[in-house]
Amino acid sequence: TIVNKKNLIHLKTGESINIDVGGAYSGTLVWSPDGSQLAYASCQQNPQDPYSIEKSSVQIYTLDTGDLRTVLEVNENQLLIDVRHSSTQLKIINYDIENGKENYLFFDWSSEQLITPTPGP
Repeated sequence: TIVNKKNLIHLKTGESINIDVGGAYSGTLVWSPDGSQLAYASCQQNPQDPYSIEKSSVQIYTLDTGDLRTVLEVNENQLLIDVRHSSTQLKIINYDIENGKENYLFFDWSSEQLITPTPGP
């Protein structure tokens, strides 16, 4: 079992904060616009095939309360956070490894709702 922890240091207080992501590999941390929450995508490998993903999720950690919640979880695909997208919404990429296709969702920080974009013409 892989134990993966993110260790954060609060620069003003020097306090160390550990986020335990369990047996998953985690990606880049992304701050909420107000700096009170951190988002990251994580994935767990398939135990029978280390080159495939069993499940992937997007987690949000709230600094004040220490709460960790899952906002999205999928099986077999990889979820990624687009760190280049900066706004009031967190852009999530749902990557279908088998077909090489990407779908996008957005997590609205203020309403805490997932938004599926409507395809354009």
